[in-house]
Amino acid sequence: MTLINSAINNNTVIGGSGGTGGKAFGTTGRGNGNSGGQGGAGGTALGGALYLDDATTTVTGPSIAANVAQGGSGGNGGQGAAGRDGGNGGQGGTGGRGGAAQGGALFNTGGGTTTLTGTPLVANVARGGNSGWGGVGGALSVSTIRPIVVGKPGAMGTGGSGGGGQGGGAYVDALTTLYLNSSNVIGNVAAGGLLGIGHPNGANGAGNGGGVFTDVTDGGALITSPSTKIVGNVSNNTATE
Repeated sequence: MTLINSAINNNTVIGGSGGTGGKAFGTTGRGNGNSGGQGGAGGTALGGALYLDDATTTVTGPSIAANVAQGGSGGNGGQGAAGRDGGNGGQGGTGGRGGAAQGGALFNTGGGTTTLTGTPLVANVARGGNSGWGGVGGALSVSTIRPIVVGKPGAMGTGGSGGGGQGGGAYVDALTTLYLNSSNVIGNVAAGGLLGIGHPNGANGAGNGGGVFTDVTDGGALITSPSTKIVGNVSNNTATE
């Protein structure tokens, strides 16, 4: 694929949202409520502007800018079931994980080669999805015969973890090559999604490779000409790269 004098700007890809976990019903043999269902994971977002699979691609000016890959939000955990005859309420379900986002502008995979000539990657964003909250615990119960036994309310479910964001400008997958020829990478952002509230809370997602994330462990390669500058890019984990 060859794109000449093509401005590839202001595009967005969004992963789907995870569903809410199922509400629990019924109890265990001891009268404790069953736990709520786990929230669904958010969908992955790959390449806010271009998804390139085993492709030989050449892009020549003027810019690839202000594109967004946004991971989907995780679903909330389901409510725990009420206890019975003095049993405890069931714990709420675990919140779903936020979806990953890879390549705010470009996602390169499948062994192909992408060449940008005079085409800056500017102000693109790969942002992981926020995670779901833990579900509400089930209600306590009181026994109907003496001695009176009062159960405990169910605990809130564990919060989910935020999705990771990798490669604010571009993501270079295994066995794939990105060649930047006089093409600066400036002001791109890779950010992880927010944790889910719960008991305990989940973890925030990580952001890596504010400008370009390259899977070097499996043969991905980033090649730059002497005139290419990679500056002013931001991720969760490092100020600039």
